[in-house]
Amino acid sequence: MSQTTFVPRPSQQKILDTLLNADGPVRLGVSAVPGSGKTHILSFLASELIQRVDDDQEVLIVTLVNAAVDNFRRRVDGFVRQKGLLPGFNYRVCTLHSLAHEIVQQRPSLVGLSQDFDIVDDHTAQLILREVVDSWLVGHTDLIEDYLLPNLNLEPLLRRDIPELVLTVAQTFIKRAKDRRLAPHQLEDAYSRRAGTLPLARLGLDIYREYQNRLARTGVDFDDLIRLAAQAIDLDPDFLARLRQRWPCILEDEAQDSSLLQEQILDTLAGQQNTWVRVGDPNQAIYETFTTADPENLRRFLHQPKVIDLPMPESGRSSPSIINLANYLIDWTMVEHPHVEVQNALNPPHIQPTPPGDPQPNPPDRPDQIHFRPEKYKPPQEVQTIVRSAKQWLKQNPDKTLAVLDARNKRGVDVANALRRADVPYVELLNSTAATRSTAGVLGNVLKHLARPTDPRQLATVFHVWKRHDWDLEDLQPIFEWVEKTIQNCARLEDYLWPRPGQDWLAALETDEAVQQLEALANQRASESTSQRVSESTDTDEDQEPHSQFTINNSQFTISNSPFTILTEFRTLVRRWQAAAILPIDQLILLLAQDLFDNPADLALAHKFAVVLRHLSTEYPAYRLPEFVEALAEVARNQRRFLGFDEESLGFEPPAGKVTVSTMHRAKGLEWDRVYLMGVNNYSFPSGEPQDTYFSEKWFVRDSLNLEAEVLAQLEALVDNRDYLEGFATEEARLDLVRERLRLLFVGLTRARQELVVTWNRGQQYQNKPDNQPAIPLVALQTWLETGSQENQSQEG
Repeated sequence: MSQTTFVPRPSQQKILDTLLNADGPVRLGVSAVPGSGKTHILSFLASELIQRVDDDQEVLIVTLVNAAVDNFRRRVDGFVRQKGLLPGFNYRVCTLHSLAHEIVQQRPSLVGLSQDFDIVDDHTAQLILREVVDSWLVGHTDLIEDYLLPNLNLEPLLRRDIPELVLTVAQTFIKRAKDRRLAPHQLEDAYSRRAGTLPLARLGLDIYREYQNRLARTGVDFDDLIRLAAQAIDLDPDFLARLRQRWPCILEDEAQDSSLLQEQILDTLAGQQNTWVRVGDPNQAIYETFTTADPENLRRFLHQPKVIDLPMPESGRSSPSIINLANYLIDWTMVEHPHVEVQNALNPPHIQPTPPGDPQPNPPDRPDQIHFRPEKYKPPQEVQTIVRSAKQWLKQNPDKTLAVLDARNKRGVDVANALRRADVPYVELLNSTAATRSTAGVLGNVLKHLARPTDPRQLATVFHVWKRHDWDLEDLQPIFEWVEKTIQNCARLEDYLWPRPGQDWLAALETDEAVQQLEALANQRASESTSQRVSESTDTDEDQEPHSQFTINNSQFTISNSPFTILTEFRTLVRRWQAAAILPIDQLILLLAQDLFDNPADLALAHKFAVVLRHLSTEYPAYRLPEFVEALAEVARNQRRFLGFDEESLGFEPPAGKVTVSTMHRAKGLEWDRVYLMGVNNYSFPSGEPQDTYFSEKWFVRDSLNLEAEVLAQLEALVDNRDYLEGFATEEARLDLVRERLRLLFVGLTRARQELVVTWNRGQQYQNKPDNQPAIPLVALQTWLETGSQENQSQEG
């Protein structure tokens, strides 16, 4: 829809009439289906309400993420200009967290903070929590051992799996405690009165208390901001009255993703005298696993007696066949899902096409381009099949958009790597892009060597990283592989890198028969290459051995293909890096980048990493190379969100002629002409059946317990003084995941405008692990689609 030709649809007109013709404050709930234009109508509504507020008042627009803030501002400004008004006045667009920050910042003393309090970002908060978990585990492994399978070898688990599990359990406990506005001392009091033990609650409480103690030395985290904002407006009625006067109209976007405490803050700010509009879609609530949000909060609001419920069912995004498919998923879930307990996962309104004459008509129908593939792919086969199909489709449709969506980040990385190898243009919407992960991996591996300078295997890895661009060259690969293996087998690296007289490991290699053979091979290939160049060029005056050059301190070094020369030049580089290890971390990163990268984008990313690590070193003066290595490793493993210099950093619009690789979560709010949904099996999309497995249940935990769910159940039992029975929370968490994954599949389907391809895979093969099966909703959709096609063919016949 263009802002210059905005024509409200019937449902949108009803919303405008209800609000703009009301005699007093209104509480309005809007269920907006995918592609219904909720951002557009909220922006237009804001531009209308701006004209009705006083000069010292603002229309408050609250949304979920920062990217949406900029989008709202642009749209509101556009509508305001159309009305002949000056944009930028009498409205405020912000996220819930920035709203909480503004509230706390106005009266920090109310909640025990100083005027110059700091906000700790998510990554720093995670580092603090990890430190607390590591310290806790030193003296409490017996508590967590009670939840593990018997006869396990704990040593490898204690290196990574158990610390990660305890970190996740503690984080879940802390988030829920803060959402319920419970401080550690309040929980301590409740625990002291509790008859019987709640070991996971004890774990969460111990770590929560120490985390808050350490956090207080730095600032507050984002969860604290929400909790303290709620506390501030409860404590001071006059302060609350001023805020209500300032914001007489509150428009809330993505309301299905608000937590109960966030909802309570907006409810308190609105009171009985202000207008509050909540727009969202409970069918698109897909962040329940990662946050304290619950779609039932919005559903309860919609059913309140004083709330006007006005759905927005029209959507011009998808073709009729895609709409029918999504609507059938709602109907099947509500009536035919094998588990009655999850039949409330999806609810009306159903999606309706836009009316005739709408500025955004639905795309022409192409039912023949909806495919549910029956093949039982191995995971790599699924990736390769989709890459081949996408490559062919883009050749035929260079002016259209295409996306490959999976429920898991890691699978997205696999797709991106395969697209790159197949020379298919693509962009990523993952935790970090391929370029970012590669840059982080290169720098992290060199830093790891500097942290462990006597480890020959790590130095061999650094050599591989150094030669990463030439490794696949047929002539050089055997030489590089020999050099890598030789470094791995070096017993004393100091004899190679910093030899004493008479103990030069490299000099001793000159007499090695294998080295002499490789030298001869390198010289032979160099001669052949030189002869070929001479025959192909008539304007060269001299024969040159094939080489590449690099510069250190303005001095040029030539690298021939001789293994001995390669080892010599590599030693020169490593010595330089080791000598620079005493520099501050940001200077060290920039020095390494000059030696390891020549692409401007890689150098820019390295500079960004340098800034981030310098900030970490300031926050944590005790940090040394191992801690910085771990920070880079999280980005390289795609575990940490890190925006590089890519399209998403600047706001994302799906580009034509390229594949967009994304998770289904990150794709929310976007659309493409053709969409591939991959990995739709009973692991990523379980249905509560006996053969299903659940990624939140760790293989080494006894009785398939979900310890995140169990710790929340113990927290509720502690606070509400009720009984706790082990295992019930795990069963309920399974059903919660089934509900959320039905909604995630709904989101995936509704990203497609015209064409849709759905595939599944059997999963990774492990001993005694059964193959994954197609997800039950996939089978239901496929059966319905095939039955409908057969009926249509019969009618045509």
